[in-house]
Amino acid sequence: MTHDYEKPSDFRERFRQGLSLWLENTKANSLSTVEKKSSTPNSPSTKATVQSVKTSGNWILLNNNYYLAKLVETKSDGTISVQITTNDLEEQANLKDLKPDQFSHYSPISYAYQEEALLTEVKDVILTSTGGKNLFVITLLPIQQSQENIFQDIRVGSNNGNYYSPDEIAEMRVIILLFNDDSLLSNKEDYLRVDSLINCSAGGKRIEPINFPELWKNLKMQKDKFLRIARLAAVYELKMSGIVEHILELKLGPIKNHLMTVEFRGTRMSRYKNKETKVIEVKGNCSLRD
Repeated sequence: MTHDYEKPSDFRERFRQGLSLWLENTKANSLSTVEKKSSTPNSPSTKATVQSVKTSGNWILLNNNYYLAKLVETKSDGTISVQITTNDLEEQANLKDLKPDQFSHYSPISYAYQEEALLTEVKDVILTSTGGKNLFVITLLPIQQSQENIFQDIRVGSNNGNYYSPDEIAEMRVIILLFNDDSLLSNKEDYLRVDSLINCSAGGKRIEPINFPELWKNLKMQKDKFLRIARLAAVYELKMSGIVEHILELKLGPIKNHLMTVEFRGTRMSRYKNKETKVIEVKGNCSLRD
């Protein structure tokens, strides 16, 4: 396309307009390209590493083994229905072994999920396979077990005049479980007195540190899995030892230089329903070294 120009100034003016329009279009296209690039997620996408957890997610403890549960349902009669999907051969074998034998007496198995823990009896195990996926449906019956400790409201004294309240005894139990720390027992005399009371837990189970280092050694390349399973192990020990009735907070992590930060809040069971119990709070670091 050509244009007729009456004078040189007309040519210069039209050339200036055309150049300005071209520069504006070029700038707009460049900005649009930059915006598209900045809005495009990095490829491949990377998921942030979990540093700490306050829940155990969908992990469940059954008979000292840990599984990812698809569904956990507690019915009105107390029966617990657990659904687990797995193609792992070892997990399948362990789940099949839970099926009760009609000719033998039942054996109680450990169970923990979220903030609850108890002993259960396996009523039934059903396996369904569809499209290469194996679904286990396990029905559990809770075993009624008293968590009451007749010594839990007793104040303990030593010959040197030191006294330990029930709440202090409960706090010591939590510290031993979560941190493997008995430094609060100031001398041998106190230790011999208080240790015997500390270990008068529900069901006569001795209070011992949770073996976090062994779990860390096996799962340290899977930090998220370790933290959630370690938390579930702590829930089971805290509840089954009769130390606490309710877990209000249990946070594990972060982990730095083989030290895991642990934060806990919970209330212990009281023999007197009209008496409020103190909230037990502890925070510290647990060594993950063997």
